[in-house]
Amino acid sequence: MNEFTQQIKHDLGDFQQSVQKLSVGIKATASLWRDPKYSELSAEITEIANHSRTVLVTGDKCCDSIEKFFKVAAEEY
Repeated sequence: MNEFTQQIKHDLGDFQQSVQKLSVGIKATASLWRDPKYSELSAEITEIANHSRTVLVTGDKCCDSIEKFFKVAAEEY
């Protein structure tokens, strides 16, 4: 794994942790909030979590492409 891929993987891990913390925090307050605004907030957090999945998958694909690029660039003809 090259330095670019390592940095992206690290950043993706940080991003994933942040989204998980946000989701857990909102779920933890569910017992305290029982109003329509909480439902709206919860729905928005769910949407963020769904979009974050796309970011993580795209990040992994990017890392794969970077690795393939460096592999091809290192080949001798």
